[in-house]
Amino acid sequence: NPYKINPKGIIVGGFSAGAICGLHTAFLRNESEIPSWLTASDTTGMGGVEGNSGNSGYSSEVIAVLNYSGAIGDTTWMDASKYAPTFSVHDDGDDIVPYDTREVYFGGSVPTGLTASGSLHVNDRLNNLGIPSQLVTFNRNSHVSYVNSTVEFDSILDLTKDFLVDNVICTWPTSTESQNSETEKLDVYPNPSRSDITLKLSSNQIKSLQIFDLTGKVVINESFNPISTAVSYDVEGLQPGIYFSKAISTSGKEHTKKFILE
Repeated sequence: NPYKINPKGIIVGGFSAGAICGLHTAFLRNESEIPSWLTASDTTGMGGVEGNSGNSGYSSEVIAVLNYSGAIGDTTWMDASKYAPTFSVHDDGDDIVPYDTREVYFGGSVPTGLTASGSLHVNDRLNNLGIPSQLVTFNRNSHVSYVNSTVEFDSILDLTKDFLVDNVICTWPTSTESQNSETEKLDVYPNPSRSDITLKLSSNQIKSLQIFDLTGKVVINESFNPISTAVSYDVEGLQPGIYFSKAISTSGKEHTKKFILE
């Protein structure tokens, strides 16, 4: 292993077709699950589920999936034995790759006869299985619309990083020193949320707080007297989307955290 790659720490994913490949890599692992319209000779000739390429003796299982506007052929292929936390982003009006479950149309207009389940039902299935999953939805009739906005794309990358840190990286064993390196951390929960959120510092107290939308508009701006350890807000009146919180603690430290309103 000259490149020092950890074969037990592989994350797969991509955009559109790449996301579709990533989801199937993680959750289509058994020969018995191969769709009936693929004949046995077809799959055998290509090496079955494992394929003919790669390195024999190494598992093809992955530890996480980054699903940007992808879909899977059948959500029943996803079960509790295939543990792969998944971060998804999708436009709910996507006419190329389904957001929910429906027939796939080539180019958005030519029927293929194939049915696929997009990010909405992928997320629902994983949540039902107890596998960590997060879905960011854009209310647009488009395909991967978020790549056209630098602000949105940067936010997606930051949310991806946070998801991996919380659900993949931090589940690996670490030293006591690294666990205690940051004693003051801002948490926002539930995240995503539909009606209310709570912001809390793991230590110390919140002196002031601002919440911004993606355009940089301040939607909440508050200083606390007396100083609060945790604050809660009813956010049902805000538009669904990505928001940023910035809290100043009594120690003078500034903490930021992104969250999603559905």
